[in-house]
Amino acid sequence: MNATQSRRGVLVFFTLAASVTAGCTAIPTSRFDLLAESGESTLKAAENVFSRMESIQLVECVVRARTKPLSEDVFKPGDLDLAPRLRLRQSTLEVLARYLELLKELAEKDFQGDIDAASDKLAASAKSLTAQLAPSDDKLSKVGGIFASLVEAVGAEIVREKRIRALEKAMSRAQRDLVEVCSLVSHDVRELKAFMGLMKTRIYSNFDAVRPQEKDYARLVADRELAQILSEFKDLGDALDGLGRAVLKIPDAHQETLQALETPERPREALKALISKAQQIGKFYQHVK
Repeated sequence: MNATQSRRGVLVFFTLAASVTAGCTAIPTSRFDLLAESGESTLKAAENVFSRMESIQLVECVVRARTKPLSEDVFKPGDLDLAPRLRLRQSTLEVLARYLELLKELAEKDFQGDIDAASDKLAASAKSLTAQLAPSDDKLSKVGGIFASLVEAVGAEIVREKRIRALEKAMSRAQRDLVEVCSLVSHDVRELKAFMGLMKTRIYSNFDAVRPQEKDYARLVADRELAQILSEFKDLGDALDGLGRAVLKIPDAHQETLQALETPERPREALKALISKAQQIGKFYQHVK
């Protein structure tokens, strides 16, 4: 082959490559990165907030024990046990995070093994959530089923379609359910805040029963202890408000990312709003830590 033929071959190759590239829409992988990172940040922040809530519940038990005879059950939370509720909400957020992680893998990875691993994580977290749901829980009983069907849907699209088409179909199918799930989670976060209010009322009542009557150093110490406890209740209440707001931003960011598959130049306003809310919860945790 002479130099002219070689140059002509190179020209033909780049012409064909350019035509193929022009006919394909690049996947905006950075958006999927940010969506998955925000989901993970929201989950981690929620885990930390929930852990602090369990700690403050122990404080409430200790304060309550001051007014009761010492026994084996005196430090148990009783009818206001937050632990089961917190585990359930955390598991729901875990499934959300794993779903967003699967989208990220589908957008970025060419290896089926990577996608299969992310799909398995989502399936496992959905199964774990379903196992925790009580039949009487009308609001959350559907969540496990939603995500179980979502796992099947994403897996089917991966097998049948190219990545961008699989993303479009899976995300379109998931959008309505995602709105419903995030609305339920946000509502339940508000209920958790209401439980915290009941706990704070009990602490007030029990503190008042044992508060030193004399205005001396002992009373000062007791009042300072109560002030610190109430301050943490305020911080936790603010964090729960932020968590509820962050979760509600996920569907809009998901929809915006879906639309960007067709129009990559679309603004990232919903994604930025989600990132901002997720970061605010993280800052709260650094504050109370």
